[in-house]
Amino acid sequence: MRDFPNSAHEVRQLALKLVEFLKKNIENTHPPRSNWSRQNFNLLEMFFGKGEKGLDLDCLCMTTCSEFLWDFVAYIKERGNLLVAESEWLTDQAELEKDFEKLLYARSPLKLFMCRIRSEEETEAIRSSLEHIMRSCCIYYSPGEVFIIYCVWWALQDGINRDIAYILQLDGEPVYQPIGGEHFEIAAK
Repeated sequence: MRDFPNSAHEVRQLALKLVEFLKKNIENTHPPRSNWSRQNFNLLEMFFGKGEKGLDLDCLCMTTCSEFLWDFVAYIKERGNLLVAESEWLTDQAELEKDFEKLLYARSPLKLFMCRIRSEEETEAIRSSLEHIMRSCCIYYSPGEVFIIYCVWWALQDGINRDIAYILQLDGEPVYQPIGGEHFEIAAK
């Protein structure tokens, strides 16, 4: 992938492909905390990264770049972030909200939040809470952006994946403005 999606429809299609990929590939829903994020980031690197089946993007994640703001970033050089992601192992509401809020300030067409759940009711409560946080923290977002809440549900003994994902896409077509001939000017000396 050398360029950003050109329309809101393309951003949404990419988000749906990502959700489908995660649902198909998350296998171990019972890892210890130390492995939870690494498993998620490995899957994101498979989908977005330079591998055989990836989108050929450069990726950063907290396990390789601890000073970065988000847990995982897939970006296109000379273009910007295509995806920013947060992955929260804890199920505490305050921790979920704190991590989700980081996504609200990212400039990226795709924003993914991954968390763990124990019940379908818990998923709805998380969705409602995060939507409230979104509406109360920021009221302006870029057209066409897609927010994904991906809830990993403990698998049953038969291994059936019961994950639940929500998508919210903002109205409008994406707008990407190149820097062009602009340059930094002296603001203070």
